[in-house]
Amino acid sequence: MPTDEVHGSRDLREAVRRYLRERPDAADTVAGIAQWWLPADMRGAPTPQLRQALADLIGTGEMRCTVLPDGSELFARATGAPSETDDE
Repeated sequence: MPTDEVHGSRDLREAVRRYLRERPDAADTVAGIAQWWLPADMRGAPTPQLRQALADLIGTGEMRCTVLPDGSELFARATGAPSETDDE
């Protein structure tokens, strides 16, 4: 994987983590995450790269993906994953 893709994926993961720290109950589709969760300068991120970042977060247990009856995927913070408010 080219270095810029590795760094881009890392940046996407960090952006999603920040969003979830601020909004631990958030859940959305890939399209919604791309439009609403990412900072403006990252909103043009390629869908495959965003999907990889989400897969990485699922792999570390930070997020979960639920497939809805219509086949769409809903991504959210994993139950039991730490949030900023857990430390308070």
